[in-house]
Amino acid sequence: MHVESIYIHLNTNTCTLTLKNLIDEQINMQMEKQYQKLNKKLDNLSNKSNTQQSKHQKRTKETNREQQQRIVNLTNIKLTQEQQETLSLGPKYAIEKEHKHYINDLIIDTENAIRKLEPVMQNTCRHLAKKQIKIISNSNRKNILHKRYQYCLNIIKHTLKNNNATMIKADKSKAIVLIQIEDLNKKFKQFILDNDIQQVSKDPTGKYQKMIQQAIKKNTLIIE
Repeated sequence: MHVESIYIHLNTNTCTLTLKNLIDEQINMQMEKQYQKLNKKLDNLSNKSNTQQSKHQKRTKETNREQQQRIVNLTNIKLTQEQQETLSLGPKYAIEKEHKHYINDLIIDTENAIRKLEPVMQNTCRHLAKKQIKIISNSNRKNILHKRYQYCLNIIKHTLKNNNATMIKADKSKAIVLIQIEDLNKKFKQFILDNDIQQVSKDPTGKYQKMIQQAIKKNTLIIE
């Protein structure tokens, strides 16, 4: 009887150890899965962050490259990033003026146009025009970006003037060229020499127009 009790006790302990091992193994497996998921998420976040950073660096490089292509600086003048961005808008970019420079002319032109209408419609049109002019005035006052552009341009012009330089549009592109006035004059003179350009005392356009008109009158093959 004592031997049987010992045997049962041993079997019980063995089962307990086996069960404990199984539980530990399951816990370890679950923890390993969780660690793998966590590591995967961390890797994805890291890759995403690197990708975004790479895209941002690429966009920055492309922006800087576009600015360099639009601005040809042949002087020793150093422009700030904001000044480069302003010039990179191009020579055809229209900077909006402050409303105080044109609002009075707009009111006068509007009133002159209204007075040409039928008397019955004038008061109604004045009321509508007043609303529109007020909207234009308020929207212009809130938009300060054009003021910053104008400020940067004024600084650039002042800097160029102090350094005996100027700003011109490139001949065969949309780029803006910063160049010393002395160098620009040399290029003008060289262009005149290379193309054998001669100065005339009188504009020959009128003479050529008369010759063309006479040639057209004498030509019987031209059909009106």
